[in-house]
Amino acid sequence: MKKHTKAVSAAALLLAVLLVFLTACGNGGDDEGKVTDPSSSSESAAETTTEAPSPNAVVNTIGNTPGNIACGASFAIQGDDVYYCIEGGRGTYTMKANGSGKEKLSDDSVGSIAGSINVIGDRLYYSSGGKLYSIKTDGTDRQELSDDSASYINVVGDKIYYCKNTSDGNTSDRIYSMNLDGTDRKKISDDKAQYINVVGDRIYFQYGNNDLDCGKLFSMKTDGTGSKKLSDDWAYYINVIGDDIYYCGSSEQYGDESYKGKIYTMKTDGTGRKKLCDDKASYLNVVGGDIYYYDDSAPNSGFGGKIHTIKTDGTGRKKLSDDVAFELNVIGDRIYYYARSESDEFDMHYRSIKTDGTDRQLFE
Repeated sequence: MKKHTKAVSAAALLLAVLLVFLTACGNGGDDEGKVTDPSSSSESAAETTTEAPSPNAVVNTIGNTPGNIACGASFAIQGDDVYYCIEGGRGTYTMKANGSGKEKLSDDSVGSIAGSINVIGDRLYYSSGGKLYSIKTDGTDRQELSDDSASYINVVGDKIYYCKNTSDGNTSDRIYSMNLDGTDRKKISDDKAQYINVVGDRIYFQYGNNDLDCGKLFSMKTDGTGSKKLSDDWAYYINVIGDDIYYCGSSEQYGDESYKGKIYTMKTDGTGRKKLCDDKASYLNVVGGDIYYYDDSAPNSGFGGKIHTIKTDGTGRKKLSDDVAFELNVIGDRIYYYARSESDEFDMHYRSIKTDGTDRQLFE
């Protein structure tokens, strides 16, 4: 019995020593367990260091916000990545939302409304030099989608909607759509249009035909049917946010040039029209519960106005900057805009400020 007990004890001791040895070999030591060598040729190391796309990566379902599109869409954001086009032949760039990591993607540059940069997934869509392009977000695989001079580009899901400009490239004309790869291009309507917003299955726009409804706020289905006048106001810088429409306009009749661009809101079915502000407003950009715009009400303010904000219920009006500003694009907690120099009205620069009016910077 004693011999048997000793034999069992010896076997147990041997097994324990073997387990300790195997555990140490499997761990490879404390230092090896903390760092994986990316250059290792072993299959297990390769599996450990292969990075799959992050399931938390932000992918836009629309290429830009209604407010940015109405104001020229020189800037767009997806997640923490900002994409922008600078006038004057300076090109298309990317950076992080905090302004770091600036990188040039292409030599394409855009100007004013004709820019309309959109981003969805790994591709940008924009207008440059009278053509509509797509390029990967890393600057590769640039493709010409159409030789249309396009403005107010709305990339929504798997479709691109835009206004085709007239032959001189200066005036928005008919609304077109196409697939993301440029196929299936078609004219949606014979109505002239500007300031288009595509929301759900409808397009909201300023009607541009030369008749008594010229300048009025309309909507129609994305297939071109069901055109409907929503208001008799002249409507500019249209922003459709959920079930609400915000715009600069007036109730003046066609042909009367005395309209002052007051800020209005109404429901998307045309009901509930309400004036929010008497300022002579332009470059309207609505984000959340805030409206950003320039106010040109001051006497002798010239072309351009000071940046203001107001709540979507009409309260909390506040001046944010004395810069004479144009093309307000809201990206995260900053407003990017084209500003006229205090000393030379022909000297224009991009600037940015925070949405609370602080931290004014020259943007280059």
